[in-house]
Amino acid sequence: MTKNPQIHPVLLSGGSGTRLWPLSRQLYPKQLLPLVGSQTLLQQTAARFTGEGFAPPFIIGNASHRFLIAEQMRELGCTPSRIVLEPVGRNTAPAAVIAALIIAADTPDDLLLLTPSDHVIDDPAGLCDVLAAAAADAADGALLVFGVAPSSPHTGYGYIKATDHVLPGGSMAVEKFVEKPDEDTARRYVEDGSYLWNAGMFLFRAATLIEEMERLDPGMVEACRRSFEKAETDLDFLRLDIDAFTEINGQSLDYALMERTDRAAVRPIDVGWSDVGSWQALWDIADKDAAGNVIDGDVVAIDVTDSYVRSTGPLVAAVGVQDMVVVATPDAVLVVPRARSEDVRAAVDKFVSDGRSEHESHVEVHRPWGSFQSLHSGPGYQVKRLSVKPGAAISLQYHNRRAEHWVVVGGQARIRCGDENRQLVANQSTYIPVGAEHQLENNGDDPLIVIEVQTGDYLGEDDIVRLEDRYCRD
Repeated sequence: MTKNPQIHPVLLSGGSGTRLWPLSRQLYPKQLLPLVGSQTLLQQTAARFTGEGFAPPFIIGNASHRFLIAEQMRELGCTPSRIVLEPVGRNTAPAAVIAALIIAADTPDDLLLLTPSDHVIDDPAGLCDVLAAAAADAADGALLVFGVAPSSPHTGYGYIKATDHVLPGGSMAVEKFVEKPDEDTARRYVEDGSYLWNAGMFLFRAATLIEEMERLDPGMVEACRRSFEKAETDLDFLRLDIDAFTEINGQSLDYALMERTDRAAVRPIDVGWSDVGSWQALWDIADKDAAGNVIDGDVVAIDVTDSYVRSTGPLVAAVGVQDMVVVATPDAVLVVPRARSEDVRAAVDKFVSDGRSEHESHVEVHRPWGSFQSLHSGPGYQVKRLSVKPGAAISLQYHNRRAEHWVVVGGQARIRCGDENRQLVANQSTYIPVGAEHQLENNGDDPLIVIEVQTGDYLGEDDIVRLEDRYCRD
């Protein structure tokens, strides 16, 4: 990579990945999952942009995912320059402007690489080579988007038509952007040969982006600036001001900028790119057995061909199926033809309209101190499994309507209940009365596993009154 200007990878981590339900949920979306390999997609994205010429990653994410993002970066051994928290989703243009304002405050001539955090790149070194070559055009003021030669008439991608005009650094001027077309139109684009899939990655000077956005949408820039100026630091995070950010008319960077500017240019990439936008896309890029199947988890497959079968929960037995997707989790099962895997979003929309919650979270719910899982519930009681990380603790809290019984089954616990402090190990238990101030802490070196039995006339998570919390939650 060239030493100047430096490239700041801006990782967008605000999506929910509804087409990969039931693995991807609102509170644990696809970029935070290890869908391809042992690392999560966010970790893979951060890892590919390292070394000379790259600044530490700059992450923009959903506030509800903040501790998951931070923990995954810690596991990777990566220290982001910033983790900026959006109070609400406002699409990619405001995220780009916020990042540009922050970076331009110190280094206006540096480059921003705006990239989704949920894509797969088979050849990260090749992508870095393309970025090095494209940096000159971006430094000269071009607003670059990266495109992929289409291998099929895909209707789920936007398309970019390039012109014959080549910039000094080798990028091509853009003639037009096209939203997701119908199949006949997409087929014509593929046959034409001058269209590329829009990969959703952008490269530009921080100052250039601000200059163009102030010309095209000064109201958005001003609202972003207010949101940043009123932002508050929260542990390792920067919380954008909710009032100013909510005022923003959220738009994609394609629509707000790239389709309207005369500085747009496109750079082709051939690096094994996939947006992992559906189960079909995962099947396409995965290693398959001799029958064309992708099998993952506790699965028995008999006379199954060209299918994707995965389980993170119960045993799945598939017999005599072809071209299918079957995905099981502890609380849900998806069955859909591979050719219709894009339609999974319709099922999620149905959950929302019916008032269901399966699109929001898994049975195991993650917290900054660890996780909990509901094992069983009935009238007036609920049983949970708590897992507390070494050195972590739940908040000092009390409940107005429920009591709790804690049984330690692994690790060691320091428990505060009222004025009493106790140390418990496996096979020991304690009782937390209604209204008692209490806290559970793992002061050992191993995970602390506790079975919690709740009793009372109301057992909702909103019956938690926090008095002290090391994670600064409300």
